[in-house]
Amino acid sequence: RDIQRSVMFVLMGGGYCSAGLINNTAGDGTPYFLTANHCGDMTNVVAVFGYENAGCSIGPSTQAKTISGATLLAASTRFDSQLYQLSSAPPASFEPFYAGWERNLSQPGLTIRISHPNGKPKKIARDNDTPLVNGTRYQVTFAVGKLEPGSSGSPLFNSSKRVIGPACCVSDFTCNGQWAMYGRFGGFWAQ
Repeated sequence: RDIQRSVMFVLMGGGYCSAGLINNTAGDGTPYFLTANHCGDMTNVVAVFGYENAGCSIGPSTQAKTISGATLLAASTRFDSQLYQLSSAPPASFEPFYAGWERNLSQPGLTIRISHPNGKPKKIARDNDTPLVNGTRYQVTFAVGKLEPGSSGSPLFNSSKRVIGPACCVSDFTCNGQWAMYGRFGGFWAQ
């Protein structure tokens, strides 16, 4: 439940994506977030926190916890990643979680992703196998769940609950065998 609170719904220029609030090595609460480069310019973003159902796909959800505006810190088309700093830190009432991240380029083990598919409240997908390393990306085949439009930029978490990259692209939008690509955070941050 902790890493779930790091996932944000981000609205920009008439479109939407997902993103992950990430920590820094100082652990000082600087509001950095990672998303996909193809999601576009996020300087005028509206970042929505806590947009999820109260129960398993049921119950109320709200988009009331927001922060507007961000500053671009780094971007890469090669790794389909971009890093921003929000204009202000989310207040404690938003219950933010600053996820850890992993720069190690070795195999990450089992993975999960949490995103806002089709702009809806958070959903989870799980991979029961180790992702393949495919150049600048990780390739994941989900055993449970899938990515949909709006999942772009959502963080992929390794078994240590650390972000290893943002969602890039998928094979198709069907369950059972959909594979997805994630920009490798270790490569992006090492540039």
